[in-house]
Amino acid sequence: SCEGILFRSDKTCHDWKNLLLYRETYANLSKRNVRDTLKSLEVYQLIHRRRRPPKVLGKMHLTKPGVIAADLFWPKQKEKKVLIGWDETICLCVMDCWSRFSRVYPLERKTKPLILKGLEKFFKDMMSHGHKPRVFLSDKGSEFMNLAESALFKKWNIETFNSPTGTPVHIVESLQSQYMRRAEIFRTAGITENPSHVMHLISGQLNNQPRRQFENKSPLQLLSLSKSQRKEANAFSLERFFRDYHIYFKDKRVDFSRGLERNK
Repeated sequence: SCEGILFRSDKTCHDWKNLLLYRETYANLSKRNVRDTLKSLEVYQLIHRRRRPPKVLGKMHLTKPGVIAADLFWPKQKEKKVLIGWDETICLCVMDCWSRFSRVYPLERKTKPLILKGLEKFFKDMMSHGHKPRVFLSDKGSEFMNLAESALFKKWNIETFNSPTGTPVHIVESLQSQYMRRAEIFRTAGITENPSHVMHLISGQLNNQPRRQFENKSPLQLLSLSKSQRKEANAFSLERFFRDYHIYFKDKRVDFSRGLERNK
């Protein structure tokens, strides 16, 4: 039986218990090991340069709902053994960028027809709150390319935009990380094998979560605002932004959020 045995590249095997005792007593490293490791790191750095985030030259300022962002994510970590339902499910995260109203639709496969079906459901959900989707944002994944030519986008007359190659849509990436953090306990503890039920509960929590930027109004409350109320909410958001982060006093920039004072 090979249970509890560690096989090495030199075709020898050691018992786990003896190996652990040996590692607690000796470092089991030589100068050659250190040299090879450092050399491999140097080669990796030369081949793969440091990947820095792109410089943000401008920010998107939204004043009303209708700009939709979407992305796909796996609700699991591939290196860990998880339940079958979690292991074979990929999730479509769709959100409204202004209100942060969002839904997550677990899919059986990563195909364009299933993605269009989930997007159609979200578009109808947005229309039920009185707002028509106008713009669609996504990365350059194969499943999101050429969506403007589909019958769904022609019917709703939605413009599509893709981020630059290799650059994600950060706003939806940040939101889906919240879904993954909240779903972690359900996945690791084996509470359920159905990710769709968990994602539905999490979307309900996030859609009713107060947002300090808009006077503690939740995404669902923001969608129910009238045009005049939405204008007041945007004014409060803009005023809070300048009050907390960017204030200039006598040619000096004062950052109250961190207690720093910088030259303009």
